Amino acid sequence: MTCLTICCVVAVFFYVVFHVTLHENHGSDAFHSNFVSLQPIIHQNNKLMPTMGAKIPKAPIKPSKASKLRVETSNENIHIKRLPKLHPGFVRTESLPTEGSSMIVKTPGETPIDTCNIGGASQTNTSSVNGTCIRIHYYNPPLWITSKALEHCTYRCYFTSGSNYQSAPAVIFQTSNIVKSPPKKSPGQIWIFHSLEAPGNSKTDFKHWKRLFNWTYTYRRDSDIIEPFAKLHFREIELDIDNYMNSIPLLWQNKSRDAAWFVSRCQVQSNRGIFAKMLSKLVHVDIFGKCGNLKCPSTEWRDCNIMLNKLYKYYLSFENALCVDYVTEKVFNQFVDMSYVLPVIRGRTNLSMYLPPGSYINTNDFKSSSDLASFMTSLVANRTAVDQYFSWWRTFYFTRSGTSGICEICRRLHRARDYRRLYDDVESWYKGSEIDHNMMCKHPRDIK
Repeated sequence: MTCLTICCVVAVFFYVVFHVTLHENHGSDAFHSNFVSLQPIIHQNNKLMPTMGAKIPKAPIKPSKASKLRVETSNENIHIKRLPKLHPGFVRTESLPTEGSSMIVKTPGETPIDTCNIGGASQTNTSSVNGTCIRIHYYNPPLWITSKALEHCTYRCYFTSGSNYQSAPAVIFQTSNIVKSPPKKSPGQIWIFHSLEAPGNSKTDFKHWKRLFNWTYTYRRDSDIIEPFAKLHFREIELDIDNYMNSIPLLWQNKSRDAAWFVSRCQVQSNRGIFAKMLSKLVHVDIFGKCGNLKCPSTEWRDCNIMLNKLYKYYLSFENALCVDYVTEKVFNQFVDMSYVLPVIRGRTNLSMYLPPGSYINTNDFKSSSDLASFMTSLVANRTAVDQYFSWWRTFYFTRSGTSGICEICRRLHRARDYRRLYDDVESWYKGSEIDHNMMCKHPRDIK
């Protein structure tokens, strides 16, 4: 065989291999760009569990008319898109890389990677990934915000407070005691809107705060930084507590009192006092706090919780406002502590997004307070149904959120260019708009 023939054969061989490979790769890319591959299944505790690796295309979002977002640069504000409405998928574009000056400010004299030496104080971050130490200024901090909130964050930041905010890269404003007229904003600053209270009971006017806030830090799922009061986790290994669980229905049925309600604010948007009064006509309700004749100081909550577990079948958790995503710590406390008291919850949010299915009684599932009372009364004789309400203990557990939101703020500040935005009208975002028919809080309809 001549050299020319050999060269031709080799050339044809590589030509075929090249095109077959190219065709396969092209087909693979085309498949992944247009279809969702099936999620692989793994076995866990004799159950089939989907793994989390599959890529799912983002659902299209219809823009809301309220609260426009803008990119903020050093020279101009460019309108980009409107803030999307809440929707089941939580899909939202957050990364907005732009050209311009960086929001990250390095402290004079770079400090070691694990310590923030500011004013003689040392902040240790054992898993820090960035040596830059960024200042977060809290304009009107609540009592629970301290420098310790940043101790276990991956990225390095430190807190300041008071009136000297002008040079800080980021400034947080707590909305419950915010001033009516905003201070002057320094160029390039990131202002953060912080609220864990429902807008239904807020009398604060934010009309003068337009085009000032860059990020929102609230309990709502469409916030830039989300801070729920607690988080639900799936157990990697199911608890073997059958013997203990078998005793729960009997312990629950033998309790001597029906329902307990701990409440300190009486006149609120949800009219929960009226609803509780209607319910108490058929189910005995003991009211603790300023709105009742029984006392349980917040400083003695642990003792009160022991008493609640021992005596009461039901724990009433009636929110002070009927607002989107508003689920307070009074709901989560019973789940975090794994109390064998059955929560009866009244609110406006989709509870299935926060709590295990079948672990609570939702007042919205009943046409009236009398129907709810009848169900609560009938449940006492149904041991099987009671057992189902506490079966979530085997597969789920809760943890309090702590300061995860503060750490997320710190992380974003280290990548500030990826999160550059400006709320055109933060009041419309926070409270909603009657014009757009998307008010965040609604008046009760179950008072009859």
